[in-house]
Amino acid sequence: MPKYTQYTDNLWPPCADACPAGTNVRGYINAVSEGRYEDAFEIIRAMNPFGSVCGRICPHACEQECRRNDVDESLAARALKRFIYEQVREYRRTHRSRPDVPLGQSGKRVAIVGAGPSGMSAARDLALMGHEVEVFERDEKPGGMLMNAIPHYRLPREALQEDIDAIVGLGIRLHTKKALGRDFTIESLKSDGFDAVILAIGIQESHTLPLPGIDADNVLLALPFLRALSREERPEIGKHVIVIGGGNVAMDVARSAKRLGAETVTCVCLESMDILPASPWEVEEAEEEGVNLKPSWGPKCIETEGGTVCGLTCQAVERVFDDEGRFAPTFFEDQLTEVAGDTVIIAIGQRADLDWAEGTGIEYQGFRLIVDPETLSTSIDGVFACGEVARGPGSAIQAVDHGRKAAWIVDSYLKNGDAVPFPKSLRKVVGRLDESHAQRVFKEARQPIALMEPEERLKGFMEYESPYTEDQALREARRCMNCGDGARVIPGRCALCLTCQRVCPFGVPVMAGSAASFPEEFCVACGMCRSECPGGAILIPRFGEERLFGAVEEFLERAKDGVVRFACLQTVLSREALAAHGAVYLDCLGTLSHQDLLKPFELGASRVVIELIKEHECRNGPAVERLLKRIKVVNEQLADMGFEDAIAVEEVE
Repeated sequence: MPKYTQYTDNLWPPCADACPAGTNVRGYINAVSEGRYEDAFEIIRAMNPFGSVCGRICPHACEQECRRNDVDESLAARALKRFIYEQVREYRRTHRSRPDVPLGQSGKRVAIVGAGPSGMSAARDLALMGHEVEVFERDEKPGGMLMNAIPHYRLPREALQEDIDAIVGLGIRLHTKKALGRDFTIESLKSDGFDAVILAIGIQESHTLPLPGIDADNVLLALPFLRALSREERPEIGKHVIVIGGGNVAMDVARSAKRLGAETVTCVCLESMDILPASPWEVEEAEEEGVNLKPSWGPKCIETEGGTVCGLTCQAVERVFDDEGRFAPTFFEDQLTEVAGDTVIIAIGQRADLDWAEGTGIEYQGFRLIVDPETLSTSIDGVFACGEVARGPGSAIQAVDHGRKAAWIVDSYLKNGDAVPFPKSLRKVVGRLDESHAQRVFKEARQPIALMEPEERLKGFMEYESPYTEDQALREARRCMNCGDGARVIPGRCALCLTCQRVCPFGVPVMAGSAASFPEEFCVACGMCRSECPGGAILIPRFGEERLFGAVEEFLERAKDGVVRFACLQTVLSREALAAHGAVYLDCLGTLSHQDLLKPFELGASRVVIELIKEHECRNGPAVERLLKRIKVVNEQLADMGFEDAIAVEEVE
């Protein structure tokens, strides 16, 4: 059974905690920093089968919670995810996921209705658990809203298809153009021998409005409009388009209308700019492309001439939500304005098509299924629901998470006959970095993400964002502060000598009780304390001795002259260079401790060379200066043993 979490303790970095799927963001970013792109891919894939999709359209909550925001700018986690998937295409084809047990070995069969991100994520996990899985999709192609509503300029269908192919490649049977209520029923699925059913049908119908003039020509709904674009059709619109709505779907509609040749596009939305539901970057890019926003106005009447749209009368919004935070807009009815236009597209939200549910015994309210929030069970035994039809509108990564939770619950149901609630999280999250500590962290500019100029974007529906180059990706990944993976004291070794407190560039160590402690919200895992601790009392997981010494042993197997070379990882900007340069790379050379410098000789080295970059500013303050002092001490010790100048320092360009 696949593990749901990748952390061995309960201390999580805020990036991973913010990710709905619990992706080990820190882990895959560190793997990129070392050129281990395949490892980075496996870290993502363990939690998210739609990594190629999320590398493009994820709302990246991880970035919003990144602690580098307290220093300069967040890590570009989404762009790094896309870079990873661009790099490992061949690896993905040859290293498919494999079930922990043979497919179908459990003897249980699960039917999943809906091939969107939630349903397909559930299918993937259930297959990996050894169950036989079949997916039924009403449309011609799988993917749900990702396939039918996300414009190509944001999500090329090739990227989506790569993720879907990897899931189906597990042996999942996919049936397309099979609609619930038309081609089969829940009862027929059970009669066909399925032991459990998951409804993941999404919310793929557009809401409309009871406005005067709503039946006029050139009044369109958002999702049919976007579906047509997804099929590479060109819906007929006028030159002056009015979009009603202020969410991400409205932005997609507005930007697509501009690409279809509309001269003006105006988004009329109830919300003010500070509470606009669309993502800030979507709004910014829409405005760059010439979309006009008209916030704090609501539609009152679609104006028509001869049955055709000629404009929209709007009324000023008094407030959108009531005192209890519920959506209940009120208006200043005496404050009106008109927006001229020849096309109106309504983008005010989506709903599920539940016509099939009438008379089935399955309970629903409005446009949502009634689901136990703990077990995702519906009113029919053995029938579960996940995704937007159960939890309401959300992002693709939220759908992935809900689908995976459904899989876990259904697996427990198939094994025990009971739907067990998904376990509550007990994790602790690393706190914010306060201002005094943030000021001490080395500043490094975020690598820019290249976008086409707005006028170029509007020439078609081609993808307008370029992936990171390898140079950019490595630079960006190395900005990570490794939150929560910092210094820990090995029990019984600390002598309270204050050395760690004296050398820490960030003022982290605290002397309390019988040993030093390192508050996790302040430590950035630089390794200075470990390198200077005279008692070897400090452990930093990412600088594990076994890992370092293993790298030295591997290097010695290749080095014919017995010379071990240490170099700074920060200056090597391609995986090819990492492989060809011939050195043991460290995130910072200043982390080499007294023991680290001696160990190569114990392993058979004849000499050690430290490669220092000329005029290279160390991110860890005086770390290099302290390293040079340690080298001097160790060389004196080695000289007493007959090794003269055993450790050399070379300056390189």
